[in-house]
Amino acid sequence: MPVEGIREATPENMKTLHAMLTEVGVTISDDPNSKRNLKLRDMILAQARYGISDVIDAFGNLPDEQVRVSAAPQPAAQVSMPRQDAAGVIIWAGGKLSDFYIGKLRAEYLKLGQQVQRGDTGQLATILYQRVVIESDPTGNETRKAALGDPDAIHQALDQELIHADAVARAEKILGDFGKVTVYRPQDAFFIRPDLQNFPGSWKVYNPRPSDSAPLLGTGLDTSRKTILVSIGHGYNDGSIAFPSLGLVSQMKIADMLALADTENVLRIPLQCYPYQAVSSWPGVAVSIDSKEKSDDLEMQHWIKTQLAAQVKQWLTGK
Repeated sequence: MPVEGIREATPENMKTLHAMLTEVGVTISDDPNSKRNLKLRDMILAQARYGISDVIDAFGNLPDEQVRVSAAPQPAAQVSMPRQDAAGVIIWAGGKLSDFYIGKLRAEYLKLGQQVQRGDTGQLATILYQRVVIESDPTGNETRKAALGDPDAIHQALDQELIHADAVARAEKILGDFGKVTVYRPQDAFFIRPDLQNFPGSWKVYNPRPSDSAPLLGTGLDTSRKTILVSIGHGYNDGSIAFPSLGLVSQMKIADMLALADTENVLRIPLQCYPYQAVSSWPGVAVSIDSKEKSDDLEMQHWIKTQLAAQVKQWLTGK
């Protein structure tokens, strides 16, 4: 998924990236053959992962371009919804890498100079992959690094630490129109770049090792009133979601970790790769991105902006 999760250079995908770049002050002509459009198309088709910051860097030597017609998609209509006696719970699971690998990469990251830390994310991922030592035995180290993946896997982890934090904040703001919202996040040790995280003090840390006596959220999830339960993280094609300290966790297991007596009062919203599989395996009412394929972070962000409020309103009011 090369540029912000987009795999194909369709006209609609190009417009979406144009809009994202416009938000940070970078404009691209509506001429499909302009230098910036051609560069952006090449980056989408490349076998590498790029974030918006990488695109901006790539445009550094290209001339500014004028926009004749706005490429930004029209925003969705505002959903008017009075505050309800409902509760919102957002669980940010974390990335797909285990806490073991995150700890090793984090240690290497903290050794680097600030110029490298704040530089191109793709180059940073490559440097971390080259330098990280998983174990002292060379053969064992190579085996462990092969299990880790390649620089692209690290690049994705670095990107998602920031992308998912932004998605959580957006979802929190939207759900706030329906009632009190509580956000649960990974502990500080589960981030490769701790210096780039700036969490609101109201966000709580979930229990990284839940048990029957100590559920994921510290106590069982109170569903005495209507509850919107959102999770954000890296999903897999069986509907499971990755927690750094737990590995892959099924939707049924999540219900267990929340000590849910029943799901009658719960609207489940799993925002992850393979959202259809996650919705299908939840033991109750669930909605998410309308895709049976591997979804991506851009689709997730778009769904939060355009669909989250409408889906919650429909569930609460039936219309």
